[in-house]
Amino acid sequence: MIRYRVGEVSRITGFSKDTLHFYDREGIVVPDYVDPENGYRYYSRWNMWQLDVVRMCRGLDIPLHDIREIFKLRDNGKVAELLMSHYEDALQKSRYYSRVAEDIHWYEQQNKRINGIAESERAEVLMLPEETVLAGEGGEDRQSYHAKLQQVLEEKGGLASVRRRYGYVIDVAEAASGAFIKLREYIRVEGVNLSSGDDSGKLVIPGGRYAVMTAHIRNEECDLTPLFVWAEENEESFDCIFAEEEGLQLFDYLDDYFCVVKAHIKNNT
Repeated sequence: MIRYRVGEVSRITGFSKDTLHFYDREGIVVPDYVDPENGYRYYSRWNMWQLDVVRMCRGLDIPLHDIREIFKLRDNGKVAELLMSHYEDALQKSRYYSRVAEDIHWYEQQNKRINGIAESERAEVLMLPEETVLAGEGGEDRQSYHAKLQQVLEEKGGLASVRRRYGYVIDVAEAASGAFIKLREYIRVEGVNLSSGDDSGKLVIPGGRYAVMTAHIRNEECDLTPLFVWAEENEESFDCIFAEEEGLQLFDYLDDYFCVVKAHIKNNT
């Protein structure tokens, strides 16, 4: 009978000695022969086959306690049943990692988009639908707007997807003088339906006519002249202004970033 010492098994299979000793202690792959004279443990051909099965099962993400059960069963039909018990879990992980890959690609595309943004010289008028977004509460302490949004996100379960867009409710009076004062912060997350459930933490952005431009915000100031020039030329006024970050960036946005600014045109009829 061919017998192998642990060092030989490690070299042949690629499993480390520590891993082989661990499998031995846990009763996963126990060397078939122990020399009664010196206590050396030897692996048999069957043990080598077991290690091959372990490798295949670990490749299927089967936990060790189930691999131990597989060796006890020695029945292909029952092994198939045990593997099928992990089928749904494998599908869920597949969907999860597929989403992760899509999120990574989405963020990379957002970064490319940011690098190609330019500030608008003129405003354009668009008809936009009503939307519901998650929003933090407003208040006197304007600097706490982000903390208030974080509180809402925590209450809603985190909404972990990276595919999100941050926006702000802007002070209309201050915007006319070039100040970018944020009254509230909101977030739109792709794939999250907010049409049902309670209304806590939600903000309804009205539908209707908007004057829209892309603005470059630096140190919480920006030039929104194109909006107010358009309003003056067309004898219109705004009742609320929203600004949404162009692309998602994790750094730099505090002092230097672009936003699509949407000024809701007041209905004077």
